[in-house]
Amino acid sequence: VNPSPGTSYTLNVTTTSDITPVTSPQYTVVANNPITNVSNGIGTPSAAAGAKTQYVVNFTASSTGGMSGGADSRMTVTFPSGTDLSQVSGSVFNVTTGQSVGNCFAPSGQSIECFMFGGAVINPGNQVRITFSEVVNPTTPGSYQLSVSTTSDTAPVSSPQHTVVDDNRLPTVTLAVDSD
Repeated sequence: VNPSPGTSYTLNVTTTSDITPVTSPQYTVVANNPITNVSNGIGTPSAAAGAKTQYVVNFTASSTGGMSGGADSRMTVTFPSGTDLSQVSGSVFNVTTGQSVGNCFAPSGQSIECFMFGGAVINPGNQVRITFSEVVNPTTPGSYQLSVSTTSDTAPVSSPQHTVVDDNRLPTVTLAVDSD
């Protein structure tokens, strides 16, 4: 984990054979930036209250927001209260490179943390899509939003609102008895 932003950091290196410390050139740690272009859409099949459906979350990593599996980078999506996440699965896709780069853990409360595969990379400025399957919409119709953060872009950013609509009954149910 990087220290606070600054411009005068150095590090010292020694080995068991070369015990005199050698100091690195100065390096800079810059302030992190928020992710941008966060969007959320209730995917198919339904935006109805209480319906099991799919959510698609998109965002753009910031100019300082690179992530990698080697750094154990993570993304956290926090869903609105009332959303049932008990059977959710999720996958992470780097839209910019066209590669599947990770999956998601089981939820903890209303948050789901997603991880990256070992050699996977999301470069600064890449567009990312996280698809969550088997999400159950809140049972109360209304406008909702979720938030997204990453281990590189740590400030949570809220999505625009999405709408959960009233559920409807099946229009007609019929029964036919087969004579065979």
